[in-house]
Amino acid sequence: MKQIKLIETPITNSQAPEGFKLNYRTEFLRILEIVPEGATVSQMGAAIKIVDKLNNTQIGHALFLEDAEHAYLKAKLDAARFIFVAPEIVAMVEAVANAEGCEAPHLAQGASAD
Repeated sequence: MKQIKLIETPITNSQAPEGFKLNYRTEFLRILEIVPEGATVSQMGAAIKIVDKLNNTQIGHALFLEDAEHAYLKAKLDAARFIFVAPEIVAMVEAVANAEGCEAPHLAQGASAD
């Protein structure tokens, strides 16, 4: 299992509208829910699982993904194209690529109850 902290940060591109912020949750949803090249049903199933988790995770909290879900999101981000060139976007993609492994939260809670 991997964890990725969902953050929101200003974009430092000079062409971005003033006050424009990069929201990891919003960007991940955009990349997963809009597929211009189309998607197979199995790809949709993988995306829907991650979308459900994103919809249940607020900014500032960690998104927990199974290894296969993490690999799917990483592949989608690797193929994604962005309209702004910004170090914050590179950092977002790297945050997914370098996501830390962790124990599933529900398993960790059960272990601490012992």
